[in-house]
Amino acid sequence: MSIHSETKEFITQLHDRFEPFLDEKQSRIFAGIIADLYGHGGIAFAASTCNKARNTVVAGIKDSHEPQPEESSITQSGSKRVRRAGGGRPAAQDKNPELDEAIEKIVGASTYGDPERVLVWTTLSLRKISDLLEQYGIQTNRNVVAKRLKALGYSKQQNQKNAQVGKSHPDRNAQFEFINKTTTE
Repeated sequence: MSIHSETKEFITQLHDRFEPFLDEKQSRIFAGIIADLYGHGGIAFAASTCNKARNTVVAGIKDSHEPQPEESSITQSGSKRVRRAGGGRPAAQDKNPELDEAIEKIVGASTYGDPERVLVWTTLSLRKISDLLEQYGIQTNRNVVAKRLKALGYSKQQNQKNAQVGKSHPDRNAQFEFINKTTTE
């Protein structure tokens, strides 16, 4: 067994023993320090021994050179996830501020209400709303549509329920719209 393979095995065992006690940032810094100490070829060495992506090891090197470490990164809930501020995917309504308005326009024609309380629902499928949003130049998926409908106060009404009830009165929706308008004023 060569010195390199013995060192690699030792570092791997050391990392595997410490890993359960480290959050993401600490684990990244650990790999970065290993790469830094190894010297030439250290990034590839640390990536393979610590089972990390090369860019994670590079970020660990950068983090290990920060002048002052941040306070404990473990959150109140005990989560071991550590993200930089502003990280992650932006919310759909932040990317498309006109999203809610477009959804309101689309579901307006297929909106029903409950005469007992201010509650509205749509019979359009999430996929259909998503397809119609493309006409407004907004590309999104049905999961985003479901979240935005819920935030706008809409409930989904299955088309089969309308079939079970039978033929609705022609003025039914007008009645609900009048009641909804009156209660909101």
